[in-house]
Amino acid sequence: MVGNLGYRYDHENLVDLALLALPSSINPFKKQTIKACLGGCTEYKVICSGMIANAFQAVGYPIVPALRPASGTGSHMANAPYGSRLVMRHHSQIVPKDFDLSPNFEIVKYNIIGLGRFNYQSIWAEKKPTFNRD
Repeated sequence: MVGNLGYRYDHENLVDLALLALPSSINPFKKQTIKACLGGCTEYKVICSGMIANAFQAVGYPIVPALRPASGTGSHMANAPYGSRLVMRHHSQIVPKDFDLSPNFEIVKYNIIGLGRFNYQSIWAEKKPTFNRD
């Protein structure tokens, strides 16, 4: 995964992820794209959350698995007691929110405001909003 550092950012993936977030009534292709690789589908373009997800999936650890209806009977149904099987989503479909929603991760967030030592007014260089023309 370290070898992916320095690759170009996958801008096509951002558009595809935005389309995937739209409701099915607006995006008729939503059900078709859920199984597909998003973005440029090239190993030379990545997004940060996809790189992290790829590292976890390389060792068999899913982020947020998707449900696939179980087909058939017998031993296949034994692995799908609720009528669906869990499958790993392609790493290009993983966004930062998925790490928060995943049942497989415990997110630890440092609450600096809750400690009472944080003064949000002291961090601003200027009191009024300005336009940065640099």
